[in-house]
Amino acid sequence: MSDKENEKIVDKDHTMEYLVGLALLAAGLVILAQKITVTSGWYMFHFGSFSISSGLITVPLILSFIWYVVTPTKRAPKVCLILSVVILIACLILSTRFYFSNATLFDYLVMFGLIGGGTGLILREHFENRKKD
Repeated sequence: MSDKENEKIVDKDHTMEYLVGLALLAAGLVILAQKITVTSGWYMFHFGSFSISSGLITVPLILSFIWYVVTPTKRAPKVCLILSVVILIACLILSTRFYFSNATLFDYLVMFGLIGGGTGLILREHFENRKKD
């Protein structure tokens, strides 16, 4: 065999290892996603030990919007409107909770083993190709 044929075979092996790593990573992430429950509520937002009801979060947004409509050329209503939107988005993100479902140790080992193995194959192929260049 010539050197070019050997390079093609080696490139196919690297591509196949990369695709196997990608498949393992995807399978592990799918299993992980099936074991996680995501909940969110629009009732009460908690900042540590401080709690705010969702109605109080929207009051500054409404007031700053009215202020902006009345005086659109001023800078203060724009700043208040932007801060109100940022606070609202932050509260929505902070109210999201992730819960792991009950699973056996074997489930977790398979799940994280697939994720770790797939990630390892992908990273090995990525960094091996960089060393050759």
